[in-house]
Amino acid sequence: MSYDNFEKHSVTKESSKAIAKLVVYIVLYVAVAMLVQHLFFDFLPKYDINITGYAVYANILIALAFGYLIVSSIANFIYWTLRVKYTHSTAAAVRNVIKIISIGGLAATIAGGVAGGAAGVALGGFLGMVIGFATHKYWGKRFQAYSYS
Repeated sequence: MSYDNFEKHSVTKESSKAIAKLVVYIVLYVAVAMLVQHLFFDFLPKYDINITGYAVYANILIALAFGYLIVSSIANFIYWTLRVKYTHSTAAAVRNVIKIISIGGLAATIAGGVAGGAAGVALGGFLGMVIGFATHKYWGKRFQAYSYS
């Protein structure tokens, strides 16, 4: 499928915006995480407010929020990169698959960091099985047509 110059320019503009958002989200995540650490461990203890035990929960919420934004911007960049060659439906399907797998990886990473490595590995293994069964259901039908048994 060929695109005219306007559409290629639009795709280039949108993919550049997605990369810019990605960089901004990463920088904001680092800045907000630094501010939360400073707030919980340096600023509040000066005023006899000791809530350092809750810093883990604040960091989890920040990681989830910014993790979703980062995953979405990466998926949008891939969508606009694929949009040059493929139709909207194909690029959108790939974008959604990338979002689902990345959010699962984000959850497994946070679980591994908070509850220990075994929890992250267990959640990652479970997500791998879910993805495996889902793709088998789809691709299994496709490959049955080529079976010679």
